[in-house]
Amino acid sequence: MNNYLRIIYLSGFILCLISCNDFLDEKPSKSLVVPTTPEDIQALLDGDGLMNSDAFTLFLQSDDFELGDAGAAELDDWQRNAVFWKGEIDNPDGVTLEYRNSYEKIFVSHYVMEQVKGFEDSSPQTNELMGQALFYRAYGYFTLAQLFMPDYRMAKESEEEIVPLRSESQLDVDVPMATVSQMYAEIVSDLEQAISLLPETAKYVTRPSRVAAYALLSRVNLAMGDYEKALESSTAALAIRSELMDYNTIDTVNTYPIPFLNEEIIFNGIQTAYSFSFSTNLLVNSEIYESYDAMDLRKPLYFMLNSEGSPNFTGSYNGNFELFSGIAVDELMLTAAECTVRAGDLQAGMDYLNKLLETRWVTGYYVPYVASSQQEAMDIILMERRKSLLYRSTRWMDLKRLSNEPLFHKILKREVSSFSGSLDLSQEAYALKIPARELVFEGK
Repeated sequence: MNNYLRIIYLSGFILCLISCNDFLDEKPSKSLVVPTTPEDIQALLDGDGLMNSDAFTLFLQSDDFELGDAGAAELDDWQRNAVFWKGEIDNPDGVTLEYRNSYEKIFVSHYVMEQVKGFEDSSPQTNELMGQALFYRAYGYFTLAQLFMPDYRMAKESEEEIVPLRSESQLDVDVPMATVSQMYAEIVSDLEQAISLLPETAKYVTRPSRVAAYALLSRVNLAMGDYEKALESSTAALAIRSELMDYNTIDTVNTYPIPFLNEEIIFNGIQTAYSFSFSTNLLVNSEIYESYDAMDLRKPLYFMLNSEGSPNFTGSYNGNFELFSGIAVDELMLTAAECTVRAGDLQAGMDYLNKLLETRWVTGYYVPYVASSQQEAMDIILMERRKSLLYRSTRWMDLKRLSNEPLFHKILKREVSSFSGSLDLSQEAYALKIPARELVFEGK
Protein backbone atom coordinates (compact mmCIF):
# COMPACT_ATOMS: atom_id res chain seq x y z
CA MET A 1 0.00 0.00 0.00
CA ASN A 2 1.58 3.31 -0.99
CA ASN A 3 1.74 6.19 1.49
CA TYR A 4 -1.06 8.19 -0.13
CA LEU A 5 -3.50 5.28 0.11
CA ARG A 6 -2.44 4.64 3.70
CA ILE A 7 -3.38 8.21 4.59
CA ILE A 8 -6.78 7.86 2.89
CA TYR A 9 -7.64 4.58 4.64
CA LEU A 10 -6.29 5.59 8.03
CA SER A 11 -8.04 8.94 7.91
CA GLY A 12 -11.27 7.03 7.37
CA PHE A 13 -10.48 4.95 10.43
CA ILE A 14 -9.94 8.04 12.56
CA LEU A 15 -13.05 9.78 11.25
CA CYS A 16 -15.09 6.73 12.20
CA LEU A 17 -13.67 6.69 15.72
CA ILE A 18 -14.28 10.38 16.34
CA SER A 19 -17.85 10.37 15.07
CA CYS A 20 -18.77 10.50 18.72
CA ASN A 21 -22.35 9.25 18.77
CA ASP A 22 -21.73 6.38 16.36
CA PHE A 23 -18.52 5.40 18.08
CA LEU A 24 -20.08 5.25 21.52
CA ASP A 25 -23.11 3.33 20.30
CA GLU A 26 -21.44 0.60 18.28
CA LYS A 27 -18.05 -0.87 17.47
CA PRO A 28 -16.19 0.29 14.36
CA SER A 29 -16.45 -1.97 11.34
CA LYS A 30 -13.97 -4.87 11.22
CA SER A 31 -13.24 -3.93 7.60
CA LEU A 32 -11.49 -0.74 8.66
CA VAL A 33 -7.72 -0.56 8.23
CA VAL A 34 -6.37 -0.33 11.77
CA PRO A 35 -2.95 1.37 11.95
CA THR A 36 -0.54 -0.82 13.90
CA THR A 37 2.85 -0.71 12.16
CA PRO A 38 5.28 2.23 12.38
CA GLU A 39 4.66 2.90 8.69
CA ASP A 40 0.89 3.05 9.23
CA ILE A 41 1.34 5.29 12.26
CA GLN A 42 3.52 7.66 10.23
CA ALA A 43 0.93 7.74 7.44
CA LEU A 44 -1.71 8.65 10.01
CA LEU A 45 0.42 11.54 11.29
CA ASP A 46 1.04 12.65 7.71
CA GLY A 47 -2.65 13.48 7.26
CA ASP A 48 -1.85 17.18 7.07
CA GLY A 49 -5.44 18.15 6.20
CA LEU A 50 -6.12 17.63 9.91
CA MET A 51 -2.77 17.54 11.67
CA ASN A 52 -1.38 20.74 10.09
CA SER A 53 -4.58 22.77 10.15
CA ASP A 54 -5.28 25.62 12.53
CA ALA A 55 -8.35 27.63 13.47
CA PHE A 56 -9.51 30.43 11.16
CA THR A 57 -10.99 32.07 14.28
CA LEU A 58 -7.48 33.03 15.41
CA PHE A 59 -7.41 35.32 12.39
CA LEU A 60 -11.04 36.46 12.59
CA GLN A 61 -10.52 37.98 16.05
CA SER A 62 -7.46 39.95 14.94
CA ASP A 63 -7.18 43.50 13.61
CA ASP A 64 -5.34 42.48 10.43
CA PHE A 65 -8.39 43.15 8.27
CA GLU A 66 -11.32 45.48 7.65
CA LEU A 67 -14.87 44.91 6.48
CA GLY A 68 -17.39 46.87 4.52
CA ASP A 69 -21.12 46.21 4.47
CA ALA A 70 -20.74 43.47 1.86
CA GLY A 71 -18.08 41.69 3.90
CA ALA A 72 -20.11 41.78 7.11
CA ALA A 73 -23.13 40.40 5.29
CA GLU A 74 -21.05 37.58 3.81
CA LEU A 75 -20.02 36.21 7.20
CA ASP A 76 -21.70 33.20 8.76
CA ASP A 77 -23.27 33.92 12.15
CA TRP A 78 -20.49 32.21 14.10
CA GLN A 79 -17.83 34.05 12.09
CA ARG A 80 -19.58 37.36 12.75
CA ASN A 81 -19.61 36.61 16.47
CA ALA A 82 -15.84 36.10 16.35
CA VAL A 83 -15.20 39.19 14.22
CA PHE A 84 -17.14 41.44 16.60
CA TRP A 85 -15.87 39.72 19.79
CA LYS A 86 -19.25 38.47 21.01
CA GLY A 87 -17.67 35.68 23.04
CA GLU A 88 -18.93 32.53 21.37
CA ILE A 89 -18.83 30.70 18.07
CA ASP A 90 -21.46 28.11 18.88
CA ASN A 91 -23.17 26.33 16.01
CA PRO A 92 -26.23 24.64 17.53
CA ASP A 93 -27.19 23.09 14.19
CA GLY A 94 -23.98 21.15 13.72
CA VAL A 95 -20.43 20.42 14.83
CA THR A 96 -18.32 23.46 15.67
CA LEU A 97 -15.27 22.75 13.55
CA GLU A 98 -12.97 25.30 15.18
CA TYR A 99 -13.30 23.37 18.44
CA ARG A 100 -13.63 19.84 17.13
CA ASN A 101 -10.64 19.94 14.79
CA SER A 102 -8.21 20.59 17.64
CA TYR A 103 -9.56 17.62 19.59
CA GLU A 104 -9.39 15.41 16.52
CA LYS A 105 -5.71 16.28 16.29
CA ILE A 106 -5.30 15.51 19.99
CA PHE A 107 -7.20 12.22 19.57
CA VAL A 108 -4.83 11.11 16.80
CA SER A 109 -1.86 12.12 18.97
CA HIS A 110 -3.11 9.98 21.86
CA TYR A 111 -3.84 7.05 19.59
CA VAL A 112 -0.30 7.22 18.20
CA MET A 113 1.23 7.44 21.68
CA GLU A 114 -0.70 4.39 22.80
CA GLN A 115 0.34 2.39 19.74
CA VAL A 116 4.00 3.38 20.05
CA LYS A 117 4.06 2.43 23.74
CA GLY A 118 2.82 -1.00 22.68
CA PHE A 119 5.81 -1.68 20.41
CA GLU A 120 8.25 -4.16 21.92
CA ASP A 121 11.41 -2.19 21.22
CA SER A 122 12.16 1.51 20.98
CA SER A 123 14.10 2.76 17.98
CA PRO A 124 14.87 6.08 16.31
CA GLN A 125 11.72 5.58 14.23
CA THR A 126 9.42 4.94 17.20
CA ASN A 127 11.03 7.78 19.18
CA GLU A 128 10.31 10.10 16.26
CA LEU A 129 6.70 8.96 16.11
CA MET A 130 6.29 9.67 19.81
CA GLY A 131 7.93 13.08 19.35
CA GLN A 132 5.57 13.93 16.50
CA ALA A 133 2.55 12.92 18.57
CA LEU A 134 3.71 15.09 21.49
CA PHE A 135 4.25 18.02 19.12
CA TYR A 136 0.77 17.69 17.63
CA ARG A 137 -0.87 17.36 21.04
CA ALA A 138 0.85 20.58 22.11
CA TYR A 139 -0.17 22.22 18.85
CA GLY A 140 -3.82 21.26 19.37
CA TYR A 141 -3.94 22.37 22.99
CA PHE A 142 -2.17 25.66 22.24
CA THR A 143 -4.84 26.50 19.66
CA LEU A 144 -7.55 25.70 22.21
CA ALA A 145 -5.79 27.82 24.85
CA GLN A 146 -5.55 30.78 22.48
CA LEU A 147 -9.23 30.59 21.60
CA PHE A 148 -10.99 29.41 24.73
CA MET A 149 -8.74 30.67 27.54
CA PRO A 150 -7.90 34.22 28.60
CA ASP A 151 -4.40 35.64 28.26
CA TYR A 152 -1.89 33.58 30.27
CA ARG A 153 -0.52 36.39 32.42
CA MET A 154 -3.98 37.71 33.25
CA ALA A 155 -5.36 34.31 34.24
CA LYS A 156 -2.40 32.18 35.34
CA GLU A 157 -3.32 32.50 39.03
CA SER A 158 -6.97 31.64 38.41
CA GLU A 159 -8.30 28.31 39.65
CA GLU A 160 -11.11 28.29 37.11
CA GLU A 161 -11.18 25.04 35.18
CA ILE A 162 -12.00 25.91 31.58
CA VAL A 163 -10.94 23.47 28.86
CA PRO A 164 -11.18 19.66 28.81
CA LEU A 165 -7.70 18.17 29.13
CA ARG A 166 -7.76 14.70 27.60
CA SER A 167 -4.89 12.29 28.20
CA GLU A 168 -6.02 9.22 26.23
CA SER A 169 -7.80 8.33 23.02
CA GLN A 170 -10.75 6.61 24.71
CA LEU A 171 -13.78 8.87 24.34
CA ASP A 172 -16.29 7.53 26.85
CA VAL A 173 -14.35 8.52 29.98
CA ASP A 174 -14.59 11.41 32.42
CA VAL A 175 -12.27 14.22 31.36
CA PRO A 176 -10.79 16.73 33.83
CA MET A 177 -11.03 20.43 33.04
CA ALA A 178 -7.77 22.39 33.03
CA THR A 179 -6.92 25.79 34.43
CA VAL A 180 -4.83 28.18 32.34
CA SER A 181 -1.66 27.27 34.26
CA GLN A 182 -2.30 23.55 33.93
CA MET A 183 -2.92 23.82 30.21
CA TYR A 184 0.24 25.79 29.46
CA ALA A 185 2.33 23.53 31.71
CA GLU A 186 1.09 20.55 29.66
CA ILE A 187 1.90 22.29 26.36
CA VAL A 188 5.43 23.23 27.44
CA SER A 189 6.09 19.75 28.83
CA ASP A 190 4.97 18.10 25.58
CA LEU A 191 7.23 20.32 23.48
CA GLU A 192 10.24 19.82 25.73
CA GLN A 193 9.78 16.05 25.46
CA ALA A 194 9.31 16.32 21.69
CA ILE A 195 12.59 18.21 21.37
CA SER A 196 14.42 15.29 23.00
CA LEU A 197 12.85 12.74 20.64
CA LEU A 198 12.64 14.38 17.22
CA PRO A 199 15.39 14.58 14.59
CA GLU A 200 16.92 17.99 14.00
CA THR A 201 15.06 18.42 10.73
CA ALA A 202 12.32 16.39 9.05
CA LYS A 203 12.13 14.89 5.58
CA TYR A 204 9.14 17.15 4.91
CA VAL A 205 8.27 20.48 6.53
CA THR A 206 4.74 19.15 7.01
CA ARG A 207 6.22 16.87 9.69
CA PRO A 208 7.33 17.97 13.16
CA SER A 209 11.06 18.13 13.82
CA ARG A 210 13.30 19.37 16.61
CA VAL A 211 13.61 22.77 14.96
CA ALA A 212 9.81 22.93 14.60
CA ALA A 213 9.36 22.02 18.28
CA TYR A 214 11.81 24.74 19.31
CA ALA A 215 9.94 27.16 17.03
CA LEU A 216 6.52 26.31 18.45
CA LEU A 217 7.92 26.49 21.98
CA SER A 218 9.19 30.00 21.24
CA ARG A 219 5.67 31.00 20.19
CA VAL A 220 4.19 29.46 23.35
CA ASN A 221 6.79 31.17 25.54
CA LEU A 222 5.97 34.47 23.84
CA ALA A 223 2.26 33.99 24.55
CA MET A 224 3.13 33.36 28.20
CA GLY A 225 5.20 36.53 28.40
CA ASP A 226 8.29 34.49 29.23
CA TYR A 227 10.58 36.47 26.97
CA GLU A 228 13.81 34.95 28.27
CA LYS A 229 12.68 31.44 27.32
CA ALA A 230 11.16 32.69 24.06
CA LEU A 231 14.58 34.06 23.13
CA GLU A 232 16.25 30.80 24.13
CA SER A 233 13.85 28.73 22.03
CA SER A 234 13.91 31.01 18.98
CA THR A 235 17.71 31.17 18.87
CA ALA A 236 17.91 27.38 19.30
CA ALA A 237 15.64 27.03 16.27
CA LEU A 238 17.59 29.62 14.26
CA ALA A 239 20.82 27.76 15.01
CA ILE A 240 19.33 24.88 13.00
CA ARG A 241 17.41 26.77 10.30
CA SER A 242 17.91 30.45 9.39
CA GLU A 243 17.56 30.61 5.59
CA LEU A 244 15.68 33.64 4.28
CA MET A 245 14.15 34.24 0.87
CA ASP A 246 15.38 37.26 -1.06
CA TYR A 247 12.13 38.90 -2.08
CA ASN A 248 13.94 40.44 -5.06
CA THR A 249 13.98 36.99 -6.68
CA ILE A 250 10.21 36.42 -6.42
CA ASP A 251 8.16 37.08 -9.55
CA THR A 252 5.12 39.26 -8.88
CA VAL A 253 3.30 38.03 -12.00
CA ASN A 254 1.44 35.31 -10.11
CA THR A 255 -1.68 36.13 -8.10
CA TYR A 256 -0.12 34.35 -5.10
CA PRO A 257 3.59 34.97 -5.65
CA ILE A 258 5.19 33.51 -2.50
CA PRO A 259 6.52 30.02 -3.37
CA PHE A 260 4.83 27.04 -1.72
CA LEU A 261 7.04 25.14 0.77
CA ASN A 262 9.71 27.80 0.42
CA GLU A 263 13.02 27.70 2.27
CA GLU A 264 11.82 29.85 5.17
CA ILE A 265 9.13 27.41 6.30
CA ILE A 266 10.08 25.40 9.37
CA PHE A 267 6.68 23.82 9.91
CA ASN A 268 3.92 24.14 7.35
CA GLY A 269 0.45 24.89 8.67
CA ILE A 270 -2.79 26.08 7.10
CA GLN A 271 -5.72 27.95 8.61
CA THR A 272 -9.05 26.22 8.12
CA ALA A 273 -10.40 27.48 4.79
CA TYR A 274 -13.87 28.94 4.42
CA SER A 275 -15.26 30.87 1.46
CA PHE A 276 -14.79 34.11 3.36
CA SER A 277 -11.05 33.48 3.81
CA PHE A 278 -10.46 34.28 0.14
CA SER A 279 -13.34 36.70 -0.47
CA THR A 280 -12.55 40.01 -2.18
CA ASN A 281 -14.67 41.57 0.59
CA LEU A 282 -11.99 40.61 3.13
CA LEU A 283 -9.90 43.79 3.08
CA VAL A 284 -6.45 44.41 4.51
CA ASN A 285 -6.24 46.83 7.43
CA SER A 286 -5.77 50.15 5.63
CA GLU A 287 -3.41 51.57 8.27
CA ILE A 288 -1.05 48.64 7.81
CA TYR A 289 -1.34 48.66 4.03
CA GLU A 290 -0.38 52.33 3.86
CA SER A 291 2.62 51.86 6.16
CA TYR A 292 4.78 50.02 3.61
CA ASP A 293 7.47 52.04 1.83
CA ALA A 294 7.42 52.17 -1.97
CA MET A 295 10.70 50.21 -2.02
CA ASP A 296 9.41 47.58 0.38
CA LEU A 297 8.75 44.44 -1.68
CA ARG A 298 6.26 43.13 0.84
CA LYS A 299 3.74 45.58 -0.61
CA PRO A 300 3.59 44.22 -4.20
CA LEU A 301 4.05 40.61 -3.00
CA TYR A 302 1.48 40.64 -0.22
CA PHE A 303 -1.35 42.63 -1.78
CA MET A 304 -3.53 43.00 -4.84
CA LEU A 305 -6.17 45.68 -5.33
CA ASN A 306 -9.70 44.46 -5.99
CA SER A 307 -12.09 45.96 -8.54
CA GLU A 308 -12.95 48.76 -6.12
CA GLY A 309 -9.30 49.63 -5.49
CA SER A 310 -9.15 48.12 -2.00
CA PRO A 311 -6.31 45.78 -0.98
CA ASN A 312 -6.77 42.02 -0.68
CA PHE A 313 -4.07 39.82 0.82
CA THR A 314 -2.18 37.54 -1.58
CA GLY A 315 1.03 36.93 0.36
CA SER A 316 0.32 33.60 2.01
CA TYR A 317 3.34 31.38 2.52
CA ASN A 318 1.15 28.55 1.24
CA GLY A 319 1.42 30.03 -2.24
CA ASN A 320 -2.36 30.14 -2.71
CA PHE A 321 -5.57 31.48 -1.12
CA GLU A 322 -5.15 29.33 1.99
CA LEU A 323 -3.80 31.36 4.88
CA PHE A 324 -0.51 30.20 6.38
CA SER A 325 -0.48 29.33 10.08
CA GLY A 326 2.80 27.46 10.34
CA ILE A 327 6.11 28.75 11.62
CA ALA A 328 8.78 30.29 9.42
CA VAL A 329 12.24 31.80 9.88
CA ASP A 330 10.93 35.37 9.62
CA GLU A 331 8.73 34.88 12.68
CA LEU A 332 11.64 33.47 14.66
CA MET A 333 13.87 36.40 13.73
CA LEU A 334 11.20 38.87 14.82
CA THR A 335 10.74 36.98 18.09
CA ALA A 336 14.50 36.96 18.67
CA ALA A 337 14.68 40.68 17.86
CA GLU A 338 11.92 41.58 20.32
CA CYS A 339 13.17 39.38 23.13
CA THR A 340 16.77 40.54 22.72
CA VAL A 341 15.68 44.17 23.01
CA ARG A 342 13.56 43.31 26.05
CA ALA A 343 16.70 41.80 27.57
CA GLY A 344 18.46 45.16 27.09
CA ASP A 345 20.64 44.50 24.04
CA LEU A 346 19.30 47.05 21.55
CA GLN A 347 22.02 46.59 18.94
CA ALA A 348 21.70 42.79 18.75
CA GLY A 349 17.93 43.10 18.57
CA MET A 350 18.07 45.58 15.71
CA ASP A 351 20.62 43.36 13.96
CA TYR A 352 18.07 40.53 13.87
CA LEU A 353 15.48 42.90 12.43
CA ASN A 354 17.77 44.45 9.85
CA LYS A 355 19.01 41.07 8.65
CA LEU A 356 15.40 40.13 7.93
CA LEU A 357 14.28 43.38 6.35
CA GLU A 358 17.21 43.78 3.98
CA THR A 359 15.88 40.70 2.17
CA ARG A 360 12.45 42.35 1.87
CA TRP A 361 13.39 45.61 0.18
CA VAL A 362 14.52 46.42 -3.34
CA THR A 363 18.25 45.77 -3.40
CA GLY A 364 20.25 48.84 -2.45
CA TYR A 365 17.36 50.83 -0.96
CA TYR A 366 17.06 49.48 2.54
CA VAL A 367 18.39 51.76 5.27
CA PRO A 368 19.01 49.78 8.48
CA TYR A 369 17.02 50.78 11.53
CA VAL A 370 18.85 52.37 14.45
CA ALA A 371 17.17 52.81 17.83
CA SER A 372 18.33 55.11 20.59
CA SER A 373 16.09 53.66 23.32
CA GLN A 374 14.40 50.43 24.26
CA GLN A 375 11.00 52.02 23.70
CA GLU A 376 11.93 53.14 20.18
CA ALA A 377 13.35 49.71 19.35
CA MET A 378 10.22 47.97 20.61
CA ASP A 379 7.94 50.28 18.64
CA ILE A 380 9.88 49.54 15.45
CA ILE A 381 10.06 45.78 15.98
CA LEU A 382 6.40 45.36 16.89
CA MET A 383 5.32 47.37 13.86
CA GLU A 384 7.53 45.34 11.54
CA ARG A 385 6.23 42.16 13.15
CA ARG A 386 2.72 43.21 12.15
CA LYS A 387 3.83 44.00 8.61
CA SER A 388 5.71 40.72 8.15
CA LEU A 389 3.29 38.32 9.85
CA LEU A 390 0.08 39.77 8.44
CA TYR A 391 -2.81 37.33 7.96
CA ARG A 392 -1.07 34.54 9.84
CA SER A 393 -2.41 33.09 13.07
CA THR A 394 -0.14 35.09 15.41
CA ARG A 395 -1.78 38.51 15.67
CA TRP A 396 -4.49 37.42 18.13
CA MET A 397 -1.78 36.01 20.38
CA ASP A 398 0.14 39.29 20.12
CA LEU A 399 -2.93 41.36 20.96
CA LYS A 400 -3.53 39.25 24.06
CA ARG A 401 0.02 39.28 25.36
CA LEU A 402 0.61 42.98 24.66
CA SER A 403 -2.59 43.88 26.51
CA ASN A 404 -0.49 43.48 29.68
CA GLU A 405 1.69 46.44 28.69
CA PRO A 406 0.10 49.94 28.69
CA LEU A 407 2.53 51.22 26.06
CA PHE A 408 1.57 48.54 23.53
CA HIS A 409 -1.98 47.40 24.20
CA LYS A 410 -4.77 48.37 21.83
CA ILE A 411 -8.52 48.75 22.30
CA LEU A 412 -10.22 46.85 19.48
CA LYS A 413 -13.23 48.35 17.70
CA ARG A 414 -15.30 47.44 14.66
CA GLU A 415 -18.46 49.06 13.36
CA VAL A 416 -19.96 47.99 10.05
CA SER A 417 -23.55 48.67 9.03
CA SER A 418 -25.75 47.30 11.83
CA PHE A 419 -22.90 45.29 13.38
CA SER A 420 -20.46 46.60 15.95
CA GLY A 421 -18.13 45.39 18.65
CA SER A 422 -15.31 46.55 20.90
CA LEU A 423 -12.88 44.85 23.24
CA ASP A 424 -10.29 46.04 25.74
CA LEU A 425 -8.15 43.01 26.52
CA SER A 426 -6.33 44.91 29.27
CA GLN A 427 -9.57 45.14 31.25
CA GLU A 428 -11.34 41.92 30.33
CA ALA A 429 -10.16 38.31 30.68
CA TYR A 430 -11.71 37.58 27.31
CA ALA A 431 -11.99 34.16 25.72
CA LEU A 432 -14.50 32.36 23.54
CA LYS A 433 -16.99 30.14 25.30
CA ILE A 434 -16.68 26.43 24.66
CA PRO A 435 -19.65 25.41 22.49
CA ALA A 436 -22.51 24.20 24.70
CA ARG A 437 -23.07 20.99 22.74
CA GLU A 438 -19.43 20.03 23.25
CA LEU A 439 -19.72 20.39 27.02
CA VAL A 440 -22.84 18.23 26.96
CA PHE A 441 -20.81 15.50 25.28
CA GLU A 442 -18.00 15.94 27.81
CA GLY A 443 -20.57 15.48 30.59
CA LYS A 444 -19.85 18.90 32.10
